[in-house]
Amino acid sequence: MDKRLLIGMLAFFLIGSVLAFSLWPQAEAGQSVERDTLSTSCQGRAQLTPDIVEARITIRTHAPTANDAVSSAFQQVARLNQTLQPEWNLTTTSSSVWEDWGWLPRGERRLRGWQASIMLTLKVPVEDAARVLAELSRVENATYTITYTVSRERREKAEAEAIRDALRVCRLRAITAAETAGRVLGRAVGLNVHVGGPRVYPLYRSMEAGMPKQSLPEPEVVDVTANVDVTYELV
Repeated sequence: MDKRLLIGMLAFFLIGSVLAFSLWPQAEAGQSVERDTLSTSCQGRAQLTPDIVEARITIRTHAPTANDAVSSAFQQVARLNQTLQPEWNLTTTSSSVWEDWGWLPRGERRLRGWQASIMLTLKVPVEDAARVLAELSRVENATYTITYTVSRERREKAEAEAIRDALRVCRLRAITAAETAGRVLGRAVGLNVHVGGPRVYPLYRSMEAGMPKQSLPEPEVVDVTANVDVTYELV
């Protein structure tokens, strides 16, 4: 073979190889190769029923002296605590004492006595709601609010279920979109999750103890939602 022809063929092959290599996307130092992606947003849901009853109790007393007012309030708490089940969780959240002033006919202020207040929180299983209401109705000088709420374990389980539901919907949508575009859905490269839903469920309020006995309605099934944004690679 002619030497000049051989040199020309080698040169052509080398130039073509360099050109083909340069056309393939290469990453610079510290840079990543740009890839086609597909993003989708979905919502998942899960349902749960409240399993905790929370009572917020305020006991307020009045007496001629501060010591008598405080002593009377703590006596009420002690009597309440004796009627409760040992496994029920009763905690004191705050306490305070203050002067009770009134006005004389001549417009002068007069110290009428002292008031003491103790705020308590009681959490029990939902099946004990009726018993709690019965006990609270016997407490003197008390007001209370009862709500249904959800334990942390049950709430987290429902949130995880809602997230899984959202991810399942997102992947199905993304597969359909990728196939429509003639592409194949790759791995997920981006994820953003926001979980929402009611955490506390106001239910029943009694302004004072000694009211006629009232029954509590059954706790309603509630939704927990998860909003998910997912970004996938396209291959």
